[in-house]
Amino acid sequence: MKWNNLSLHKIKWICSFIVVLLPFFCSISNIFQKYLAVTLWAIMMWMFELLPEEIVAIMLPGLYILFDITNYATAFSAWTTSTPWITLGGLMIGGMIVKSGLVLRIAYKSLLLTKGSLKGIVWGIVLTCTIFTPLIPSIMAKVALLVPVVIGICKVLKVEAKSATASALMLVVFFALWSPKMAFMTASTDSILTAGILEQYLGVKITWLAWAKDMFIPGILWMLVSIPLIYILRPQHLNLNKEYLEIEYRKLGKITIDEKKTVTLITALLILLIFSSWHKLPEGVLMLGIGCLGFFPGIGLLKSDDFSKIQFK
Repeated sequence: MKWNNLSLHKIKWICSFIVVLLPFFCSISNIFQKYLAVTLWAIMMWMFELLPEEIVAIMLPGLYILFDITNYATAFSAWTTSTPWITLGGLMIGGMIVKSGLVLRIAYKSLLLTKGSLKGIVWGIVLTCTIFTPLIPSIMAKVALLVPVVIGICKVLKVEAKSATASALMLVVFFALWSPKMAFMTASTDSILTAGILEQYLGVKITWLAWAKDMFIPGILWMLVSIPLIYILRPQHLNLNKEYLEIEYRKLGKITIDEKKTVTLITALLILLIFSSWHKLPEGVLMLGIGCLGFFPGIGLLKSDDFSKIQFK
């Protein structure tokens, strides 16, 4: 087994080496040959998982400079756009929401408001996901927050793991997170990247509010269209005891100071984003600023240890 794994590893490296050499046999200029070779190297490293993804991403701009493909400013131009800074700020804000306990309070409150039937559970999850969508840019982070809640519901209702019903509830989380992400510029990296490209190459500056005006309705409509697809799996009729939700909600206790602080910061952020066309502050600056405020004395929502746990890669 070890020999086979080692051989497969060698084959991957050999294939990558061959692919990287291919551009030098094409009748194109030398600079394009080098550009394609470096880019194909990165793609092969990612595809075959020969090196950690983030290490390859860090190396890529440096290789463009090393082989004289482009200059420093162009190679690292992506870092001058709002994309990375909105994402980093959003991850810190997401950390506040998780650590303060606000995530569970919102989830259980949403489920209580929508009752305990299958339909109620579905729309409770949808409501929770819609609330989280503009606040946390990482889809995987939101999945990590909500999947344990859904697993808990399945256990209480004695829904068998991997059954059609359990799968349907997990699909609700997927559709409710993936579909409306296009509604907000801060909801996913690809929307932030799109706005950054439009600004960098076309000179078109899209504010947070302008994006929401154009994309909110299509995003929500797409979610409403996709959610009913879960019924193809024919999930069983469920009835989540309201007492269970009330017990779980009561376990959280009264809303804490940290939760109030988090709500205040998030509200302030949304107001600033909505009126960004007036104050002219970039969205990335706003997201980073609010995220960093969480570490300040007197606010104390995040500590240095929390910073090291954020999945920046």
